[in-house]
Amino acid sequence: MNHPNIIKVFEMRCEYKNLVIMKMELGKETISSYLTQHQTTTGEAGLPEETCAKIMKGIFRALAYLQDERNVIHRDIKPDNIILGSKKDLAKVKLVDFGLAVQDSLD
Repeated sequence: MNHPNIIKVFEMRCEYKNLVIMKMELGKETISSYLTQHQTTTGEAGLPEETCAKIMKGIFRALAYLQDERNVIHRDIKPDNIILGSKKDLAKVKLVDFGLAVQDSLD
């Protein structure tokens, strides 16, 4: 898949028995760890509404691409499956972990 808000997989191969090797784009940190760090640093629980809106914008773009262009349903959206692409631009989040994803049948 080629979208700025979805982690890029460069290579995937099966090796010994059921071992799968994947070469992927490097992610910075998950939204979960970012929230924990933010709370520790500022003492505030949660993030400001403007920050959340930027993060959600990136997530919604990824989900729209998956559904509209690829007919894929992720099925495991959670903070641990959202990676920060850049702390300076939080809209550059990356959706990861497609282990529960399914191809949506249009029948």
